[in-house]
Amino acid sequence: MNRRRALKIGGVACFSGLFSYSIYKAVFELDHPYKEYFSEHKVLLAEVVDCIIPETQTAGAKAAGVHIFIIGVLENCSSAIERSNFYKGLESLKKYSLNKYGASFMNCNEKQRNEIIIYFENKGEIRAGIAGKIRKKILGEPFFSLLKRYTIDGYCNSYLGASSNLKYDKIPQTYEPCISYRQGEPSWATK
Repeated sequence: MNRRRALKIGGVACFSGLFSYSIYKAVFELDHPYKEYFSEHKVLLAEVVDCIIPETQTAGAKAAGVHIFIIGVLENCSSAIERSNFYKGLESLKKYSLNKYGASFMNCNEKQRNEIIIYFENKGEIRAGIAGKIRKKILGEPFFSLLKRYTIDGYCNSYLGASSNLKYDKIPQTYEPCISYRQGEPSWATK
């Protein structure tokens, strides 16, 4: 192979690598200012997580501050693909509520909010098998799956969630490897 042909092949390889990265960047909107977006939509996120874990006899996700936890995780711990999927999901949630009910999610009643949440849960199901794993690996976890996971993590790690819904032992005295579980008893918060 002569030098001229090697330089052409190297140039084509570099150009195609840069081109494919710019396409990737455009598709996943990696340059979006997510910090400002998620902070501006804190109230909307609080209402959405309150639909997932509502307030009953125990504190709900909104009272536990799960929306602040989710914003912190998205800003500091999530990959760019997860932030992009979450951003697109919140935007589509806002558009869907406007198109379906003619009102923003904040102005919808409880029944309408639950219908919107059920729609996004059905829309964002991860397929079983190899196709679902490939989709999740390439395109990332869907919006509602991320939302549910972060909501449950935030709620179980909050003081209100751990002390009211989980069996919380502030100061465990001894290590007991096998503790019997009685039917209807909450799970342990300190594992």
